[in-house]
Amino acid sequence: MPIAVKAGVQIGMVWFTPSKARQLYAKQQLHIDEIPYFIPGDEQLVLERGGMILAPAICYESLQIDHADKAVALAAEVYLASVAKPANGIARGAVHYPDVARRHTMPVIMANCIGPCDNFISVGQSAAWNNQGELLAQMDSESEGVVILDTQSESASVIGIA
Repeated sequence: MPIAVKAGVQIGMVWFTPSKARQLYAKQQLHIDEIPYFIPGDEQLVLERGGMILAPAICYESLQIDHADKAVALAAEVYLASVAKPANGIARGAVHYPDVARRHTMPVIMANCIGPCDNFISVGQSAAWNNQGELLAQMDSESEGVVILDTQSESASVIGIA
């Protein structure tokens, strides 16, 4: 979602946690077509949930290995990529995200939308990989739903929404 700041507008995420204040994360690495409209964030958000350190990433930056490298330097143990990708972007992610998981020995979750998005069709296929880069679960390209990763059992499941 857009986040208004003094210097302009950022591409962001809002994190809600029961009994805690909202947390904001602003995309740090902008795609070239975003630069005329947005300004980058300047700080990586890390979240603690259930004893695990999670690091969010937004779209283009999640496909830049240095973004994951910096998240790991902040003790991230799970990488959360929120994207809007057409078929060719998902194909690239299917190679990149398992590599991130293997390189940093951490699970990766990628959430992609479905349907019209800007000037392309986003193709879903949200997925989760374990810390060895093995695909644990993946949505198809037409269904809405949620991929759930259980870091304790190192398993994942897909729950479709009717």
